[in-house]
Amino acid sequence: MVYLAIGVQCLLGTIFVVSSWTKLVGRHSFREFVTSVGDLGLLPSRWVRPMAWLVVAGELGVCGLLLVRAVESAYALAVFLLVAFAIVVALTRRRGVSATCRCFGASAVPFGRRHIVRNGALAAAALVAAFGTQTAARGSTGGTAVAMLAGLLAGVVVVTLDDILDLLRPSPVRPWRSAGTGSRAQG
Repeated sequence: MVYLAIGVQCLLGTIFVVSSWTKLVGRHSFREFVTSVGDLGLLPSRWVRPMAWLVVAGELGVCGLLLVRAVESAYALAVFLLVAFAIVVALTRRRGVSATCRCFGASAVPFGRRHIVRNGALAAAALVAAFGTQTAARGSTGGTAVAMLAGLLAGVVVVTLDDILDLLRPSPVRPWRSAGTGSRAQG
């Protein structure tokens, strides 16, 4: 169970570092995130910017708590944020609002069921790891390294999942044109 907890710590650290970084990397990025929070239509306009700052602060808080090894607090904050994100996505979809996922920077992918599932699965992983750390013993160095690497790789997959799924989606069928179509007739 100790390796699962270590892997989940790296997973959560990866996704929350990337998530907060992509929102803060430049003034334009944060402005776009604020706009996307407003586009959800869930808050009065005067609360949109403070809520955007609160989201980023929460994401950075998870990272900070993991760094100082306050993992139970990090798990609790991560679960709270992930459940809140899932609820926001569900409410947005239910209301028929076509908002895009700005979870990891600029994206044209609209909120979908997969975002709810992703956030729910991450929250569940954090809960399982939180209970596992209370009974876990110390692991070997090799096992710890493998768990850390697995968590980091899982984090990269989560962060890039929308892009991966877009690559796997079949492209629209376009009519085939021969090389000679539209050019001068050869003769």
